Amino acid sequence: MKQIKVFKAGGTSTGTAQGYELLEREIRKEINGGYKIILVVSAPDQNKDPKDEFRVTPLLRRKAAGEDTLEKVIQIYEDIAVPLGFHCKRDFFDEAIATAKRADDIVYLGEHVQAWQFNRYLTTKGLLSRWIDAREVLLTDSNFGNGKVIRVNTEILSGEEQVYVVGGFYGKDERENTVILSKGGSDLTADVLAAAVGAVSNTNLKEVEGIFATDPNFVPQARIIKSLTYRELRELSYAGNTVLQEEAMSASKKAGVPIIVRSLLTPHNPGTKIVRERDTTDHPIVGIAAKSNFTIYTLKREKDPLYFKELFRVFADKRISIDMVGTENGLVTIAVAQEEMKNLSPIEDLEEIISRKFNVRQVHSNQALISVVGEGIQDPYTLRERICSILGRDISASYGPILGGTNTDTTTFYIEKFGMNSEKGFIMKVADYFAETQVPITGVSTTIDSLSIGTNTITTKKDIQDVCTYLNGQIAVDTITVTRNGLLLYGPRKVPSNITVAIDQGEKKECLVEKAVKQLYLEFF
Repeated sequence: MKQIKVFKAGGTSTGTAQGYELLEREIRKEINGGYKIILVVSAPDQNKDPKDEFRVTPLLRRKAAGEDTLEKVIQIYEDIAVPLGFHCKRDFFDEAIATAKRADDIVYLGEHVQAWQFNRYLTTKGLLSRWIDAREVLLTDSNFGNGKVIRVNTEILSGEEQVYVVGGFYGKDERENTVILSKGGSDLTADVLAAAVGAVSNTNLKEVEGIFATDPNFVPQARIIKSLTYRELRELSYAGNTVLQEEAMSASKKAGVPIIVRSLLTPHNPGTKIVRERDTTDHPIVGIAAKSNFTIYTLKREKDPLYFKELFRVFADKRISIDMVGTENGLVTIAVAQEEMKNLSPIEDLEEIISRKFNVRQVHSNQALISVVGEGIQDPYTLRERICSILGRDISASYGPILGGTNTDTTTFYIEKFGMNSEKGFIMKVADYFAETQVPITGVSTTIDSLSIGTNTITTKKDIQDVCTYLNGQIAVDTITVTRNGLLLYGPRKVPSNITVAIDQGEKKECLVEKAVKQLYLEFF
């Protein structure tokens, strides 16, 4: 039985006849190498200005809203097909639009027709290729416009064909309704298919040559990362690197399928490989990422054992996600994305709400979070001092799994969960569970996907085991590690993989953020 490789081709890469030709050569090379291919395609994007006039998905969204954009959509497909000797299959559009009940019934056509059209091109080139309607493969929930995959039908992909071409971004629910997936849905389609079939790799053919160590808009000479872990990629993605989103790698991560990000336009460049583990000897730090528009709240920490539970409840009750928490020198700093304020009513002010119960010392608005990421970080204290020294007085807060410092009275629980920062109320849930076990929290520190809880009442291995067993039963975490006095008492020894600091982004946010990123890049690379 042949091994399977999954490829996902982006809309810009396949928005022209030349892109089709390059992709066919790529697929043929892999077939000649003895592999069976599952290809996921995005809707075409001709990469012209004005962009929304030459991108199929936005045009179809406008069509679903009542605007007459269909002829523009057809023309994009014709621009690709005619130079290759055939025509777009217009019937797909006419039939679907005539029976459409909701936007999903129209928007999905971008990927649907692209898959059919590229499959036709492969067959004209003599390859044994089969077009697959993604609705026959992906069963989703019924959350129209933002669906999630529930189950994958791999049987339809088990024939003798050399290539299966699948449209990304959509599936169907149990009632046979078409459901489009969330943003980045084509990447997500490739991710779940790669995991379901046990692919040897999941290659994402982007418009870039790989994943940069930092934003090339800030550092034009930024290098391509050769190899990084899923954990490191998740942290870079959360902190502002948008090449791959969290949802588009979670299934591959769980299944252990390596993800490769590279360019279709420069096939000689190997791109970036994402794996479970890597050798950190030569490159302890892989990247620097920045994310803007945060507010930092600094509060005086009280000794009440329920302090953190009640504090996090304030945010949860208002449905406001907390990005970062730090506890140091009797103070608590909390970073909240300014976009979260939309969950408040027009007459509500978060600072005033917090101040009703807690002592707010300072509020810093217009802050940027800058993360230094790498699983080779050995001494987070020294690294944080180094970052602070480089950036100087601009830092308003710092975050990282460094709770407790050299305090020998603190038992620290390091909890890691992939995607934790995107899960509303996660920190509050953990604080609630500690309260239920009657364990007072003396400090909390977070960074991307990592939460550190400190307490000075649990000292025996049995007590630690009991708390960890309870936590594992209540929340689905990746790992729990417990240390005291520098000694590992429970779980795997995990090294921190990022340190995050907050800086004032200023009125012209790009200037100060760019300056900080450049300084750190020059220091570490």
